[in-house]
Amino acid sequence: MVEQSIKNDEEVKSYKFQDDFLDNIDMSGVEFSKCVFENVRFSNCNFKKTDLVDVVFKDCDLSNINFSESIINRAEFKKCKAIGANFSGVSMNNVLFNECQCKYINLSYATLKAVLFDSINLSNGILNEIKLKQIEFKNCDLKQSEFLNTPLANIDFCTSDISGMQVTTDDLRDIIVTLNQAAELAKLLGVKISY
Repeated sequence: MVEQSIKNDEEVKSYKFQDDFLDNIDMSGVEFSKCVFENVRFSNCNFKKTDLVDVVFKDCDLSNINFSESIINRAEFKKCKAIGANFSGVSMNNVLFNECQCKYINLSYATLKAVLFDSINLSNGILNEIKLKQIEFKNCDLKQSEFLNTPLANIDFCTSDISGMQVTTDDLRDIIVTLNQAAELAKLLGVKISY
Protein backbone atom coordinates (compact mmCIF):
# COMPACT_ATOMS: atom_id res chain seq x y z
CA MET A 1 0.00 0.00 0.00
CA VAL A 2 2.78 2.45 0.91
CA GLU A 3 4.69 1.73 -2.28
CA GLN A 4 1.49 2.22 -4.34
CA SER A 5 0.79 5.54 -2.60
CA ILE A 6 4.35 6.67 -3.28
CA LYS A 7 4.05 5.72 -6.93
CA ASN A 8 0.74 7.61 -7.28
CA ASP A 9 1.84 10.54 -5.08
CA GLU A 10 -1.15 9.94 -2.77
CA GLU A 11 -1.71 10.46 0.94
CA VAL A 12 -1.76 7.36 3.16
CA LYS A 13 -4.81 7.94 5.37
CA SER A 14 -6.59 6.06 8.18
CA TYR A 15 -4.52 2.91 7.83
CA LYS A 16 -3.19 0.63 10.56
CA PHE A 17 0.15 -1.09 10.04
CA GLN A 18 0.52 -3.90 12.58
CA ASP A 19 3.04 -6.68 13.26
CA ASP A 20 4.97 -5.87 10.11
CA PHE A 21 8.53 -5.53 8.86
CA LEU A 22 9.15 -2.72 6.38
CA ASP A 23 12.51 -2.92 4.65
CA ASN A 24 14.20 -0.57 2.16
CA ILE A 25 11.16 1.63 1.51
CA ASP A 26 11.66 5.27 0.60
CA MET A 27 8.69 7.12 2.09
CA SER A 28 10.22 10.58 1.65
CA GLY A 29 7.67 13.20 0.71
CA VAL A 30 4.66 11.00 1.54
CA GLU A 31 1.89 12.29 3.81
CA PHE A 32 0.59 9.94 6.50
CA SER A 33 -2.65 11.04 8.14
CA LYS A 34 -4.55 9.29 10.96
CA CYS A 35 -2.36 6.20 10.66
CA VAL A 36 -1.25 3.80 13.38
CA PHE A 37 2.01 1.86 13.28
CA GLU A 38 1.97 -0.86 15.94
CA ASN A 39 4.75 -3.37 16.46
CA VAL A 40 6.35 -2.46 13.13
CA ARG A 41 10.07 -2.84 12.52
CA PHE A 42 11.59 -0.43 10.02
CA SER A 43 14.90 -1.24 8.38
CA ASN A 44 16.68 1.07 5.91
CA CYS A 45 13.50 3.12 5.46
CA ASN A 46 13.49 6.82 4.71
CA PHE A 47 10.90 9.26 6.11
CA LYS A 48 12.78 12.40 4.99
CA LYS A 49 10.49 15.40 4.29
CA THR A 50 7.45 13.34 5.26
CA ASP A 51 4.25 14.81 6.71
CA LEU A 52 2.98 12.86 9.73
CA VAL A 53 -0.37 14.16 11.01
CA ASP A 54 -2.42 12.44 13.74
CA VAL A 55 -0.08 9.45 13.60
CA VAL A 56 0.77 6.94 16.35
CA PHE A 57 3.90 4.79 16.53
CA LYS A 58 3.56 2.13 19.26
CA ASP A 59 6.11 -0.58 20.08
CA CYS A 60 7.97 0.14 16.84
CA ASP A 61 11.66 -0.14 16.02
CA LEU A 62 12.67 3.13 14.35
CA SER A 63 16.39 2.82 15.02
CA ASN A 64 18.60 4.72 12.57
CA ILE A 65 15.59 5.87 10.52
CA ASN A 66 15.83 9.24 8.77
CA PHE A 67 12.95 11.63 9.63
CA SER A 68 14.99 14.75 8.76
CA GLU A 69 13.12 17.85 7.57
CA SER A 70 9.74 16.21 8.22
CA ILE A 71 6.64 17.89 9.62
CA ILE A 72 5.15 16.00 12.56
CA ASN A 73 1.86 17.26 14.01
CA ARG A 74 -0.28 15.67 16.72
CA ALA A 75 1.76 12.47 16.87
CA GLU A 76 2.63 9.93 19.54
CA PHE A 77 5.69 7.71 19.88
CA LYS A 78 4.96 5.13 22.60
CA LYS A 79 7.39 2.46 23.80
CA CYS A 80 9.40 2.76 20.61
CA LYS A 81 13.06 2.07 19.99
CA ALA A 82 14.57 4.96 18.03
CA ILE A 83 18.27 4.58 18.73
CA GLY A 84 20.28 6.79 16.38
CA ALA A 85 17.16 8.11 14.63
CA ASN A 86 17.69 11.31 12.65
CA PHE A 87 15.11 14.03 13.37
CA SER A 88 17.35 16.92 12.29
CA GLY A 89 15.55 19.93 10.86
CA VAL A 90 12.18 18.48 11.82
CA SER A 91 9.18 20.62 12.76
CA MET A 92 7.15 19.05 15.61
CA ASN A 93 3.94 20.38 17.11
CA ASN A 94 1.86 18.63 19.80
CA VAL A 95 3.99 15.49 19.96
CA LEU A 96 4.37 12.94 22.77
CA PHE A 97 7.36 10.66 23.26
CA ASN A 98 6.55 8.15 26.02
CA GLU A 99 8.82 5.38 27.35
CA CYS A 100 11.04 5.34 24.26
CA GLN A 101 14.70 4.38 23.83
CA CYS A 102 16.19 7.29 21.86
CA LYS A 103 19.90 7.08 22.62
CA TYR A 104 22.07 8.90 20.07
CA ILE A 105 19.03 10.64 18.54
CA ASN A 106 19.76 13.68 16.37
CA LEU A 107 17.31 16.58 16.82
CA SER A 108 19.66 19.35 15.65
CA TYR A 109 18.11 22.38 13.96
CA ALA A 110 14.60 21.14 14.83
CA THR A 111 11.67 23.33 15.81
CA LEU A 112 9.75 21.79 18.71
CA LYS A 113 6.50 23.24 20.05
CA ALA A 114 4.32 21.58 22.70
CA VAL A 115 6.45 18.42 22.85
CA LEU A 116 6.50 16.17 25.91
CA PHE A 117 9.39 13.77 26.50
CA ASP A 118 8.14 11.43 29.24
CA SER A 119 10.44 8.69 30.58
CA ILE A 120 12.71 8.80 27.52
CA ASN A 121 16.33 7.74 27.20
CA LEU A 122 17.92 10.60 25.25
CA SER A 123 21.44 9.91 26.46
CA ASN A 124 24.19 10.93 24.05
CA GLY A 125 21.55 12.73 21.99
CA ILE A 126 22.41 15.69 19.80
CA LEU A 127 19.94 18.54 20.41
CA ASN A 128 21.96 21.45 19.03
CA GLU A 129 20.50 24.71 17.74
CA ILE A 130 16.90 23.74 18.45
CA LYS A 131 14.01 26.19 18.74
CA LEU A 132 12.00 25.15 21.81
CA LYS A 133 8.57 26.29 22.94
CA GLN A 134 6.39 24.59 25.57
CA ILE A 135 8.79 21.65 25.98
CA GLU A 136 8.72 19.25 28.92
CA PHE A 137 11.27 16.67 30.01
CA LYS A 138 9.84 14.31 32.66
CA ASN A 139 11.99 11.51 34.10
CA CYS A 140 14.34 11.52 31.12
CA ASP A 141 17.88 10.22 30.81
CA LEU A 142 19.82 13.09 29.24
CA LYS A 143 23.30 11.91 30.24
CA GLN A 144 26.06 13.12 27.91
CA SER A 145 23.52 14.82 25.63
CA GLU A 146 24.39 18.02 23.72
CA PHE A 147 22.24 21.15 23.89
CA LEU A 148 24.68 23.52 22.19
CA ASN A 149 23.31 26.89 21.06
CA THR A 150 19.85 25.90 22.32
CA PRO A 151 18.25 28.42 24.72
CA LEU A 152 16.86 26.49 27.72
CA ALA A 153 15.03 29.30 29.51
CA ASN A 154 12.11 28.09 31.64
CA ILE A 155 12.66 24.42 30.78
CA ASP A 156 12.40 22.18 33.84
CA PHE A 157 14.99 19.41 34.08
CA CYS A 158 14.37 18.65 37.79
CA THR A 159 13.15 15.06 37.31
CA SER A 160 15.73 14.17 34.64
CA ASP A 161 19.34 13.00 34.76
CA ILE A 162 21.51 15.68 33.12
CA SER A 163 24.90 14.28 34.16
CA GLY A 164 27.58 15.29 31.69
CA MET A 165 25.13 17.30 29.60
CA GLN A 166 26.93 19.70 27.26
CA VAL A 167 25.39 23.16 27.11
CA THR A 168 26.49 26.51 25.78
CA THR A 169 26.87 28.60 28.95
CA ASP A 170 24.88 31.52 27.52
CA ASP A 171 21.89 29.19 27.11
CA LEU A 172 21.73 28.31 30.83
CA ARG A 173 19.92 31.53 31.73
CA ASP A 174 16.61 30.80 33.52
CA ILE A 175 17.00 27.01 33.25
CA ILE A 176 15.08 25.14 36.00
CA VAL A 177 17.18 22.56 37.84
CA THR A 178 17.68 21.09 41.31
CA LEU A 179 20.50 22.19 43.59
CA ASN A 180 22.55 19.07 42.70
CA GLN A 181 21.98 19.66 39.00
CA ALA A 182 23.06 23.29 39.41
CA ALA A 183 26.32 22.05 40.93
CA GLU A 184 26.81 19.78 37.91
CA LEU A 185 26.18 22.65 35.49
CA ALA A 186 28.48 24.98 37.45
CA LYS A 187 31.38 22.82 36.27
CA LEU A 188 30.73 24.15 32.77
CA LEU A 189 31.51 27.61 34.09
CA GLY A 190 34.76 26.43 35.64
CA VAL A 191 33.34 26.66 39.16
CA LYS A 192 34.78 24.20 41.67
CA ILE A 193 32.32 23.34 44.41
CA SER A 194 33.52 22.12 47.79
CA TYR A 195 31.21 19.93 49.86
